Amino acid sequence: MDKLLVFLTLLSGTAISGALIVMCFVLGYTSFWAILASIVAAFSIAWPGAQIAVQGLRAAKQQRDDQARSTKTDPTE
Repeated sequence: MDKLLVFLTLLSGTAISGALIVMCFVLGYTSFWAILASIVAAFSIAWPGAQIAVQGLRAAKQQRDDQARSTKTDPTE
């Protein structure tokens, strides 16, 4: 699941940083430091969100695996 955490972080961090960079350009902040701050802020926002999503997926998977399985092989029984 750690690969999923990294993937979700990169995916959402890229999307959030893109939106923040566009907002910086619209507001007229075109310096390197404003862009870098946008990227850092985006990935610091994306990391906890990805952790929450992965924890929810882990809980759902564990709940699904804990369900009792039927021993019947014939569906007409």
